Amino acid sequence: MEIDVREVPDGQHLEKVLSSFPHLERGEILTLLCGEDPEPLVLAAKKALGDAADIQKIRWGIKDQPWVLHLKKSLKPSSYKGGQQS
Repeated sequence: MEIDVREVPDGQHLEKVLSSFPHLERGEILTLLCGEDPEPLVLAAKKALGDAADIQKIRWGIKDQPWVLHLKKSLKPSSYKGGQQS
């Protein structure tokens, strides 16, 4: 497990997600704290990662970071091709 608490500059969230996602191990979760509704990031990540990712957006009660976004590698059968994980 790795915890990286550095702030990601505006406009680089998708880049960070896409560069970090391939390195996730089974059971690991990439968590982003977001100051604004991350729906545009969710849509862009789903477009780029497709069925390979499970993405969950959560609203929580912290004033400066009111959103949490969790991404993990999907374990659904649809995310596998020919029995191999994509």
